[in-house]
Amino acid sequence: SIPPYPFPRVYASTTGYGINFMVMERIDGIPLDCVWDELNAQQRSHIITQLRGYVAQLRALKPPPTVPSGAISSLYGRSYRDSRVSSVAVGPFPSEDAFNDFLIDVADRWIDKSLTVDTRLKMRNDHRIVFTHGDLAPRNILVKGGEVVALIDWEESGWFPEHWEFIKAMWCTGLEGD
Repeated sequence: SIPPYPFPRVYASTTGYGINFMVMERIDGIPLDCVWDELNAQQRSHIITQLRGYVAQLRALKPPPTVPSGAISSLYGRSYRDSRVSSVAVGPFPSEDAFNDFLIDVADRWIDKSLTVDTRLKMRNDHRIVFTHGDLAPRNILVKGGEVVALIDWEESGWFPEHWEFIKAMWCTGLEGD
């Protein structure tokens, strides 16, 4: 049967050798990027509608007391990993302003500083901070029979500006054309 929400149950979690581990429920499904080309327009639209609803559920979550208001952080207010931004854990950041400064600092290593200065001036610092999966790519969306059955790979999740889910999803979708 299909669960009412696509989040695998966590049975246990621990830290060892500096790495966090989780034992989660196994969900029977196929990564969306493996079946997208086989889906018709109605099935694709249905999956997109489901994903929109699941993202809305995540955004409605309230941060725990360990997360200061407006902070950019992991689930519990600590540093987080983002494989597309840094090879090491970063943050937490007290505000979107500090988070944006960090993103520009990282970009300065790869892009001409004259471009990043102009970009930073255009970046807003007043987005809502919401719970974000952080890697909502087709390879992390399990489907079965045209239904989303699980969202997996949560290690980059946390509290981020409301546009971050979209930015991360567009960074590396795994689907070309659509």
